[in-house]
Amino acid sequence: MTIRQLRFLSLHRVFANSQAVRVPALPFAAGLALASIFAPSAKAATSAVVPANIQALMVPGDTVLAFQPVKPFGAERAGGALVVRHAQPTSSTGNACELWLLRATGATYAVTLKNGEAIDCRYNESAKNALPMALNHNLTVSPTSVAYFNELPRGGTTYAFGWDGQKRVWHLQQVEATSVENGESGVIVSKSVLDYPATLPWLTIDAFSTKAIREALHTHRTVVH
Repeated sequence: MTIRQLRFLSLHRVFANSQAVRVPALPFAAGLALASIFAPSAKAATSAVVPANIQALMVPGDTVLAFQPVKPFGAERAGGALVVRHAQPTSSTGNACELWLLRATGATYAVTLKNGEAIDCRYNESAKNALPMALNHNLTVSPTSVAYFNELPRGGTTYAFGWDGQKRVWHLQQVEATSVENGESGVIVSKSVLDYPATLPWLTIDAFSTKAIREALHTHRTVVH
């Protein structure tokens, strides 16, 4: 099995094996995420126009890296998710990027939830230097799921959040981290997969931090190729 096939299958599992996270056009979305591993850095990608009603949410210095609208969205009749990079990192996380969940009323959007750790702009050169809307292919949104793939030159991490209809809250549903290294006898592909509730604690999207899952990712890391 090739590295491309391994990455495709692992991304497929993020959505297909979760009851809360369902993306109808998964093969297409997963293929885009797969291609990003082997594609040139987003720094060189072509900039796209940010919708005016989304740009209205920004302050000077903000860059919208991705935006995906959807109807319905969680408890909302319409909404979506976006990735924003601020001019300066926050003092609490040292990270300049955030994931925002949105509510739409007509053509007007409002921010309902934020997370400052799901999008890595501390060490990820792709996110650090991306042009407006250049990372749209890494964001996948459905009425009950939001997933973002933090791409690296050789691997990456996907955080998938699901909508819990009973508790009426967005929470971390699955995490998958993949790395590709050169071994003595060839390429080594390692991955960690965490699922709620088996190997993930209950973490609402606004409370999620990478520190909360760091040990679990190490514990469940296996070599798959």
